[in-house]
Amino acid sequence: MTRYSMIIPVIRSFSLTWKAIDIGFKGNAIFSNELSARDIIDYTLLQMEKGIEDETVAELACEYDTNGEEVNRLVKILANKENTDYSIEFRKWRVLCIAKSLPNEETEHISGLIELGDIWVEFDFPEDSPHVFQGRGTDITPEQYYTKENYKKLLKTHEDWIKEEIKQLKLM
Repeated sequence: MTRYSMIIPVIRSFSLTWKAIDIGFKGNAIFSNELSARDIIDYTLLQMEKGIEDETVAELACEYDTNGEEVNRLVKILANKENTDYSIEFRKWRVLCIAKSLPNEETEHISGLIELGDIWVEFDFPEDSPHVFQGRGTDITPEQYYTKENYKKLLKTHEDWIKEEIKQLKLM
């Protein structure tokens, strides 16, 4: 499975919320600047074309993309109006980022294991990480860890984790 074949189902699995937009714009240190003010204004215009009637949405649609602080303020207002949870929206960004960052089977196994580890370093080693680190709470030796078989096993574990995370998030 290629990295891009993992990303498309992730994107299609989730509806976009204002909290997710907030996280991807300025609302989170890890995902800040994934979205530009122009992206947000364009999305807002699409919402208006679909018939969404909201004074704040209209105000945001009229904003200039050079006025990032005002775009940020309006996005936060819209995010606070929603009955959604920031932690769930963060998990959506996280699973997308992991799917996007996942190396593929053709990657040289040592580089691939390092890439897998780097993904989880960025998230400060969360409890639900599918990654097993050599020397971090395990007795796996470097000789056991840095093998092609271990890389393939961990890659498959990550792919399964992505599928399960999407499934869980869709239920929330």
